[in-house]
Amino acid sequence: MPDASWLLLFILLTAYVLELRTFAAGHGFAFSLGLVAFVIVLATGVMSYVEHEDPESALSDVGSSAAWTFATIFRLRTSVGTPQTEDGQTLALVVGVCALLAASLFTAQIVTWVTGSSRDKGKKSEASPELLAEIAALREAVDRLADERSDGDGSRRKDPPP
Repeated sequence: MPDASWLLLFILLTAYVLELRTFAAGHGFAFSLGLVAFVIVLATGVMSYVEHEDPESALSDVGSSAAWTFATIFRLRTSVGTPQTEDGQTLALVVGVCALLAASLFTAQIVTWVTGSSRDKGKKSEASPELLAEIAALREAVDRLADERSDGDGSRRKDPPP
């Protein structure tokens, strides 16, 4: 059975790639897609390496490991198989966590794309002079209507005019 150094390497590489997201703020959608592809390729290789010695494992070749990783990342319920070795089951847990992180980054990018860029938040839009004039006219009309509805002493009438 292989040693667990591959697990440490997998965790460190995945954490490093996730931290690189801050450098990819301008290209987040492509980065998220690349992150998913990276996790699939790396987990496929590690899973086939870990499970290849177990004769009962359905994930001993690269093809079935790739299908399992893809199904795990995208939360598909398939009958590809499950890891049989202890290292393979640990890797399944790590891939599940990576899948959650990658899916959340991907979803955040879609939401940012739909609602508009987060960089535009906090910027004040410059209103046109026509819009400012219209707002001022509306305020004057509201004030005039409020004065008409009051009795002159600032209190409002109880019965609204017909």
